[in-house]
Amino acid sequence: MSSSPAKNAGGERASDPEPIMSLTPVTPVTPVTSITSVTSVIPDLNHMSCETNSTSPGVALAKKYAPRTFEEVRGQREAVRLLRQLALRGKRARNLLFAGAFGSGKSTLARLTHMSLNCRHLTPEGSPCGVCDCCRDPRTFGYFEYDVPLRGGSSEEVGPWVQAVNSAPADHHARTLFFDEAHALEASAVDVLLTAIDRGSDRVSFCFATTEPDALKLPLHSRLIRLDVNALALAEAVQFMEEIAQREGIPYSIAALKTLCTIKQGHPRDLLIGLEHVASLGPVTIENVKSAFGLEPLSCLVEYFFALADADVRGQLLALERWQDDMKAKVQSIYSYLASLYYRDLRGRDVIIDPVVDSFEDGRATVIEKFRLRLGLEGRRELIPYWDKLISHWAGRELRTDPERWLSLASFGELAGNGLKHCRTQDEHRSAIITDGSVPSRVVRPCGASEIVNGEGSRTPNGINFLEPADVRKVMNLASFLIQHYDVLINAGLTVRPGPAAKSDSDGMGALKAFCWDLGQRAPRAHEVVDVIAVFDRDEDGLLAHVAVRVPAIPDWAGELNQWCNDWQHERFGPVTFDLSSSGADPVRFHWDQIRNLCAGLAIHDLLDKLGVPRRGRRPSGPVPTAPTWFSERLSDDAVAQACQLEMAPLSAFDDEAWDWIGKGWETKEHVDRVKTIAKRQQDVEELRRIWHADLCEQDRRLNALVAEWRVAPQNRRRRWHGWWVNR
Repeated sequence: MSSSPAKNAGGERASDPEPIMSLTPVTPVTPVTSITSVTSVIPDLNHMSCETNSTSPGVALAKKYAPRTFEEVRGQREAVRLLRQLALRGKRARNLLFAGAFGSGKSTLARLTHMSLNCRHLTPEGSPCGVCDCCRDPRTFGYFEYDVPLRGGSSEEVGPWVQAVNSAPADHHARTLFFDEAHALEASAVDVLLTAIDRGSDRVSFCFATTEPDALKLPLHSRLIRLDVNALALAEAVQFMEEIAQREGIPYSIAALKTLCTIKQGHPRDLLIGLEHVASLGPVTIENVKSAFGLEPLSCLVEYFFALADADVRGQLLALERWQDDMKAKVQSIYSYLASLYYRDLRGRDVIIDPVVDSFEDGRATVIEKFRLRLGLEGRRELIPYWDKLISHWAGRELRTDPERWLSLASFGELAGNGLKHCRTQDEHRSAIITDGSVPSRVVRPCGASEIVNGEGSRTPNGINFLEPADVRKVMNLASFLIQHYDVLINAGLTVRPGPAAKSDSDGMGALKAFCWDLGQRAPRAHEVVDVIAVFDRDEDGLLAHVAVRVPAIPDWAGELNQWCNDWQHERFGPVTFDLSSSGADPVRFHWDQIRNLCAGLAIHDLLDKLGVPRRGRRPSGPVPTAPTWFSERLSDDAVAQACQLEMAPLSAFDDEAWDWIGKGWETKEHVDRVKTIAKRQQDVEELRRIWHADLCEQDRRLNALVAEWRVAPQNRRRRWHGWWVNR
């Protein structure tokens, strides 16, 4: 097997030798600007505590850079925000569940939570100071850990431990009982813990960490505040590794760090352990990463795909012969690489198919370019339908013997070489999505969540924008989706204007957007959400925003919202002025009255008539210097797409022109069926993955078949109520 660098179409090396970064002088880190969210617990090196910095060089990196304050946690914005709020609202212990993969930072967050409860000098932002006795050594100040798999998960083992810990003398404000890998708790132990939790005080916190939150017993799960601790995005993980390498004086190349981060899947502890492992071999280079993690066979995988792209049968056979793995592993790697190229290179999605295969960057671009040139395509995205055909070759194949695998590879090579000439275009491919003749064609349309909500109207380059039908469509669909998916209703309406401190249109829009953003972050209780839909407009008095708000119900929530609006002030734009209305006796009617009010500035009166916008409430609409609509986080395109996975696109009375159904409240019935359908589909997927975890090809085939069954218009899903399409 050859381990030499892959070559390009001209026989030259695919890339120049990788540059090694020296730490003398320190190379500044280039900020990663493409990351929109960071989802992992790693230390912020600019705010590392003195104790951490002073740790001796012999200490393991994973321990040396473990966060000791919330400021040292980079990412996990929502989790950290909630924990800060809990600390600031009084040092009262809460019962928490930290859910995430191994090494993602669950134990770290539990320890920081305990420190914030006992810290003697809590910061104004709710973070432990990092220097008091508890922050330096929380284990001596009431922090008790119980490793369930190691110590046992029965009531005979858990019960006495809980009793002993709770009865121990206390020289601290609050104590924390932390159970790691809590899904291993037996039912009898859960019963003991439920009793202890129900009888507990405000000074005892039960915290649980698990990699399998769905396996946790439901009665226990329901008593906990759940915090999801996710992996780090690839670009942020690379930046983190680069900063650590610079601080530790480890020479590195960016390509090697990227490979390492992909293999370790963005989990901070694993990243630090992996960096230390590779650094023990010398500089962090591609070759040393390959050596440390056994990546040498991937060079043969890339050579095989080069030959595949060139329709070179002899080259394919030579690459397979040099490849040292068994045939089953070869087929699995080929399939994984094919899928990885599809999602990561053609679709541009950061999807992990196989961490080892995904980590190998050498030659990826060359493979895509070779196929593109041979097929005479203008851009790489035009390869998508061709790639669909290559992937479909493996669907449904049960390859149990090596002869079957060799024959399948032979037919795969023939398909790649000669079978792609008459492939459908991407538009033809889209038009072939499943439809069902049981519903009229005007209603049944292949649509996903993005089609339901997208559409901003046309925007002029000089920033003069009016409310348009596409904006109204998005407002109406998202207002309906809010009920269908979350079962919540708009319960407040605001008209907001910039204050006198806003001297220009730019300042005015800045003030309105800042107000809407802060309002969306204003949760009256921990782990709750405020939903905001806003339409920006202009009248004779200047810019303003019409805002529909859903605030979680608490006593006198309208009074609290009014007080918050009165108190709101931006450091640059100053305060705003506002008028507030709140829901009355009919919540559904109020919801849709507020949504219709948002749309009342549309100049197309025929559409307003269909939507039921009263004529007396319509208003002339002026131009605004930005897109005229704004939506809070749960109503963003990405959030809606996430909520509508498993082919769960929402219904739209607007798109189906079922005007009489808008505002009738059918969404509450749809929510019940929707929740049950999502739960059933999630269960089916998990069961399939559990059964076929050892055979990824078969798993993918069955997953694709399952998704194909679901890929119908949303009207065709089973439900217990009858919609507008039934009698059409």
